[in-house]
Amino acid sequence: MGENDYDIVFMDYRMPRMDGIDTLVKLKENYPAKVASTPIVALTASATAGDRDKLLESGFTDFLSKPVVISDLEEVMKKIIYMHSGHMPIPWRIRPGSWN
Repeated sequence: MGENDYDIVFMDYRMPRMDGIDTLVKLKENYPAKVASTPIVALTASATAGDRDKLLESGFTDFLSKPVVISDLEEVMKKIIYMHSGHMPIPWRIRPGSWN
């Protein structure tokens, strides 16, 4: 993150030197204010309920399984926009059952 500001960060969970959780911990140590104000979404090929809980408990805002499905990406982005603004952007609409 450093000197740059980001609206959202997509971070792969499985990386060569550090996994996403270790990387998130380092970011929190080095840039606590930026991490607190920037949504960070984990990308993972293993998308079990346990993985989701582990990623969310470690501080990720949300997660997407790979390969990323565009409609899932749209839902995550809607949630993040709503969480940070309190308003749903138009023309996005909440579909019944999409916020579970």
